[in-house]
Amino acid sequence: MSRPICNKTTAGVCSVALSALLCTPALAGDARSIALGGSVIANGQGVHGAVENPASLMAMKRREEGFHFRIGFAMELRDTGDAIDVLTDDENEDIIDDIEAEIDILSQSQVQCDPIFGDGGDICVDDTQAVADLSGRLLDILDTLDDETIDGQAALDMGVAFTGKAWPMAVNLRFSGTAAGTPDIADGDRGYISEFQDLLGDNVLTLDEARDSQFLEANALGATLEVQQPEDVLQSEARGAGLARAQLGISFARSFNVGNYIVDAGITPKISTLVAYDVAIRVEDEFEDTTRSIQDRLDDSEVTESSFTFDAGASMALPTLPIRVAAVLRNVIAESVKTENNYEFETTPQLVVGAHYQRGMLSISGDLALNESKVDNFETQKMGIGVEFGTRKFAIRGGISTDQSRDEDATSVSLGFGLGPLQVGARLAGMESLEAGAQLAYSF
Repeated sequence: MSRPICNKTTAGVCSVALSALLCTPALAGDARSIALGGSVIANGQGVHGAVENPASLMAMKRREEGFHFRIGFAMELRDTGDAIDVLTDDENEDIIDDIEAEIDILSQSQVQCDPIFGDGGDICVDDTQAVADLSGRLLDILDTLDDETIDGQAALDMGVAFTGKAWPMAVNLRFSGTAAGTPDIADGDRGYISEFQDLLGDNVLTLDEARDSQFLEANALGATLEVQQPEDVLQSEARGAGLARAQLGISFARSFNVGNYIVDAGITPKISTLVAYDVAIRVEDEFEDTTRSIQDRLDDSEVTESSFTFDAGASMALPTLPIRVAAVLRNVIAESVKTENNYEFETTPQLVVGAHYQRGMLSISGDLALNESKVDNFETQKMGIGVEFGTRKFAIRGGISTDQSRDEDATSVSLGFGLGPLQVGARLAGMESLEAGAQLAYSF
């Protein structure tokens, strides 16, 4: 996981909403499952089929497939507002430094009016438009970002599976990262910034405006204008965290006779190395030259730990219908890691059930998560239905899903295709929440 880089130049935007942490978005499905609305535990194929449900290895064995290879990337990004657009706007990159410089200039301006005997309309300070314009832009940013949570996950998977043996197995290596940031904009900060915008927006500060101002004071003709500094007023805060995970999973499967039924069962032990970070930021501190960089504070919070968990899955074909049913219990042993600042990342168990119907080139599948869980703090409880039509050489896919863990943009639609070994899929919920993936996957 690449580490966030926040320096003095970009500290303003970072302190408002931790945009740097978005450089490190972890989990997400593969391209095929994304396109099918996440519904694959009864319809798994190749290495990813074993990752989603290790029992799928037995179905691959029955299809007389012997070897599988996969390398793929997937990501999911959740933005509850327009924070990403604001944070990626180049015009906002240096806004804190620019405002700080303009306030310094304003603080050095000489008072041109007589505060005692002057008329209320007299001009005390001119050439104020720059600080007013910057204040207006910063106010728009704060209004956009206030209490808007940004979560991101991404994963790179590489794996192989061998299904020609008596005990089919798969090995999958995953490098993933997750990040989240939530700002809390103080109401008083809006008042401070709004005053600069309102009083100075006509390029002058009049005597009446100076008398009414809470933060600007004209004491005497020829004296410098007294300006209350941002570090003495601003109280907005933000909290963000990131986690990098390197995980090795080895899946095994076997079939058992249960009465008149053949039940496939599988297990995937998973061992991980976790590196966690978090940082708490106050905007007022970012105006201080002595404040340590966000990068340094993130480094101080770093914690590295190892963890172990496993998935267990089963599937069974119904004897009289072209339907397969399946169930998976993921992350049976809960995982957690705390940073030096006691910010905790959690991964908790989740039970998922699913079914798959196949008729010729038409395939319909559905998955239902029975409880809400966390994957490195990324909350999820998805229900999805997917349709696939085609062959191994070419297939088109579509799906619809809903995530009960989300208050907004819970329902999403997905599309994708398979062209030989190339698989592409994307799922969109609202305009700012996207899950997408692409991969090369071989099975023969």
